[in-house]
Amino acid sequence: MNPFLLRWGAGLLLAGLTGVAAAQSVLRISAVPDGRTPEQQAEQFEPLGDYLSKRLKTRAQWVPFKTEAQLSAALLARKVDLAWIPAGTLVMLQAQAPSQVLPLVQRDEDARSRSVIVVRADSALRKPQDLKGRTLGFGPVSSAAAHLMPRAALLAARIDPARDLKVSHAQNEEAVLQALQSGQVDAAAFAQATWEGWGAASRIDARQWRVLMSTEPRADRSLSVRGDFGEGHRNAIAAAFLALEAVPGGKDILRSHGTRRFVLAPPEAFDPVRDAARQAGLIR
Repeated sequence: MNPFLLRWGAGLLLAGLTGVAAAQSVLRISAVPDGRTPEQQAEQFEPLGDYLSKRLKTRAQWVPFKTEAQLSAALLARKVDLAWIPAGTLVMLQAQAPSQVLPLVQRDEDARSRSVIVVRADSALRKPQDLKGRTLGFGPVSSAAAHLMPRAALLAARIDPARDLKVSHAQNEEAVLQALQSGQVDAAAFAQATWEGWGAASRIDARQWRVLMSTEPRADRSLSVRGDFGEGHRNAIAAAFLALEAVPGGKDILRSHGTRRFVLAPPEAFDPVRDAARQAGLIR
């Protein structure tokens, strides 16, 4: 890790530790449901929670939710302090309640996420313009990865999904995949990481599929914090995540979260998703 970042993170941590401990005795953390059981999510969180409890001198507690809507409401109601949320959810919460939810840190991979539009390997579709008149499968309308950013990329290529395509929305990427595999749609949009993960796990046979289009990298999932947390409080929490590379057991925690390191999540990194949400009419 960059020595400057280590020194900077240590300084933030020392400056903010007292504020964290004084502010509250429990740090309530959650995440948008991701297909795993609440027990599996809690098991993944346990080593990180133990680390944060010791580092910040306050008890880190996992708070499960059944739906994204429940978590979003709890975050705005200050019943949760920190939450892993996708970029689409973040920008819509910020539009609904400005300054009440702030991005804090994210996995390095999530700072440069891409989306892909996939077709069958033997499809006659060779370029994005060939999609005109075809059926395209999207994920939920609020999904940056499976809707907003692919939609924005199509618009940039002078393809208006509302006018030029037949659009089908599914409740999650698994349902989008099922629609693609069954032939209900001619092409489908996914997070690149999700698509590649399915290939690595033999969930799909990559030889049967072809990426027709990729988006530019942008920020996605982040650990976001209540906006009423003081700057010192936020800095101390961020520094604890940045320090994971260098502390005993930290690399095991990072591996369990599928990353080599956490990085800061600056608010402006989410501007492309915010612009795409405005284009889609989801926010003003």
